[in-house]
Amino acid sequence: EDKTNEKKKISFEDQISIVLEDDGIKEDIIHGKEMKCALKITERLVNQNAQDEIYQDFKYWEDSSDQYRQGEGSLLPLWRFATEKIRRKQVTSLCWNPEYHDLFAVGYGCYDFLRQGSGMICCFSIKNTSFPEYIFLTESGVMCLDFHPQHSSLLAAGCYDGNVIVYNVSNGNMKPIYSSSIKTGKHSDPVWQIHWQKEDFGKELNFYSISTDGRVVNWSMSKNELKMEPVIQLKFVNDVKECYDECRVTGIAGGCCIDFNEKQEHLFIIGTEEGNIHKCSKAYNGQYLETYEGHHMAVYSVKWNPFHEKIFA
Repeated sequence: EDKTNEKKKISFEDQISIVLEDDGIKEDIIHGKEMKCALKITERLVNQNAQDEIYQDFKYWEDSSDQYRQGEGSLLPLWRFATEKIRRKQVTSLCWNPEYHDLFAVGYGCYDFLRQGSGMICCFSIKNTSFPEYIFLTESGVMCLDFHPQHSSLLAAGCYDGNVIVYNVSNGNMKPIYSSSIKTGKHSDPVWQIHWQKEDFGKELNFYSISTDGRVVNWSMSKNELKMEPVIQLKFVNDVKECYDECRVTGIAGGCCIDFNEKQEHLFIIGTEEGNIHKCSKAYNGQYLETYEGHHMAVYSVKWNPFHEKIFA
């Protein structure tokens, strides 16, 4: 009778562990990778069942009244992606994953430059809108993000303190695999945009960054650290009309955005705080190929036309 009572007292988890040990398998099945994956799928199923109407609107919703509005459309809010950890932080950047089209990364920082603090990166999925898939903490506010176009698990981030960071989303490690420092080199102003370059056979993976310190920098991922290589120093020239050459004031121009030509990879355009747009080349780091004037305030975004190599906006 005592032996039968002892068997009854054994919990379900203990029974599973006994079976696994008898089969020669010593593994914690409750906290294993398979169980984690199963729970993740179950959570997505429950979330999608609970929000079935929203998912139907996401795929098929159309506003019939749009046909009576000339040049106007309607906007239907679907989801609110949030978590308690991002309270009192502002969204500073967003980037979609090039391979997994349901996954996107959001950078959090602060535009109140007198009250800077830590930052955060959250990777959300449309398949589960209740909680982020991944959360990464940063010492400084995140200002820009970019996924690698071919290695979709690599996520680069630029921070307010001038550092750049690279994460591997797939390995489950919350710490960056690469990070710049004062020793390796860094920007002295916030990094406003990061742009991965396509992988070149036989060369290290690299990306470009632009900052209001006036520098465009190429970062190469070596075995142990990031290698910093300055590409161009932005110069501001104030050419006052009806003045002689002595009126020209030269200084450092603040860079805000950058984009590379897909057909001619050595060409790139830069938007500045002064409102000018400069066309540059990797081969000429001392001068601009061309300067376009027309804005009186900062240019925050530039983009080449993917269908026409000579047009940008």
